[in-house]
Amino acid sequence: MYFPIFRSGTKYSGLACVLSILLDRMEEESCVIVPLVVGSIKSVEPEIIPNLEQYRCLYQVIQKYIERYHSWL
Repeated sequence: MYFPIFRSGTKYSGLACVLSILLDRMEEESCVIVPLVVGSIKSVEPEIIPNLEQYRCLYQVIQKYIERYHSWL
């Protein structure tokens, strides 16, 4: 699986921040609504997660997290 996080530090630092928030929520609540979290962050920082490629990355990481740590879900 290819994750574009590492290509450009500045371009993808927002992606890393959003992933951190999403994974923290998954750990705490075992559930997360990606568009709701991204939308709330976009209200403060509109350029965060600017394209479909980054949205896909969010979902791929969450899927891998669930497969690895929450196989019982």
